[in-house]
Amino acid sequence: MKNVEKVGYMGWCQNKAHEEIEYIFQELMPKHGLNVREEQLRLSHEMLDTLWGKQIALCDAGVGIGKTYAYLIACIMLDKYGENGGHASKSDCHPAVISTSSIALQDAILKEYVPFLSRLLLEEKLIRKPLKAVVRKGKEHFVCDNRLEQRLSAIQGKRKNENQKQALLSLRTCYDMDQVHGLSGFDRRLVCVHKFCPKNCLEKENCRYRKYMERVKGTGLHFQICNHNYLLADASHRAKGYRPLLSDYRALVIDEAHKLPEAAGQMCRKTLCSDDIQEICYMLEKEHQGIRAGRLKAKMRKLFHVIAENHTFEQGQRIAFRQTEECIST
Repeated sequence: MKNVEKVGYMGWCQNKAHEEIEYIFQELMPKHGLNVREEQLRLSHEMLDTLWGKQIALCDAGVGIGKTYAYLIACIMLDKYGENGGHASKSDCHPAVISTSSIALQDAILKEYVPFLSRLLLEEKLIRKPLKAVVRKGKEHFVCDNRLEQRLSAIQGKRKNENQKQALLSLRTCYDMDQVHGLSGFDRRLVCVHKFCPKNCLEKENCRYRKYMERVKGTGLHFQICNHNYLLADASHRAKGYRPLLSDYRALVIDEAHKLPEAAGQMCRKTLCSDDIQEICYMLEKEHQGIRAGRLKAKMRKLFHVIAENHTFEQGQRIAFRQTEECIST
């Protein structure tokens, strides 16, 4: 009997969620200058039913129908009316994951879409607390304070591109390197948070990256925003039994899903560029291996020159790289 009552109650909750979606798109949003779009409304209803039933839906949303609002509101209604809706306890909170391929869309969701919906729904008393969202990304996007000071000390008194130098200095106040312009790829790799942070780090207590992680893994979040690479890395961690990168979630929306195969390809292949060689040589020199670093630079300079000579086109078609005797000897 209790199971029947629960099914009946959850059915009522689902209907109530659909009613609120209708109200938000048909009446509330037009009051704030947004037009009613039938495709947008239909998409939001479809996504709510999919998320509610823990299913998968492939939606072809045309440009301009407002798909972002459609899936955000569906996730909000699931959070409000779904099982454990309202989060009776903090442990019940499972923020939805929004995966995109572009930084611009991530920033828009974080700084425009979510704040607007939060203000709108709070004014109408449709939610009790402000909506909170965070962007999740890998360590390589954040600065390590200890490594930054080492890099600044290394370039002191030396010739350095002024724009790159100022970009490095600005990292003292901005720990997210994606927000800093003019930073070279070489400097990014030298000052980013290390893959394995040392346990005896002197900056442990004041580490800005650690404080960021405490905040993004805290309670009360509604949305985790990430790129496709980070989502795939989290899935890989879970499959291998490692600690997940993302907090547990019950709703996943993959926006710009047509770019997901490209992200998977990037993660599966290995690349080596001149900046990588330069970084290796820099690390060798720090370990007093200047002779080996010099040899490596000379050899790789010769190799890249040979590759450049063979990287040609004939009648618009790219020719496969041909390994010459000179290249083999290098």
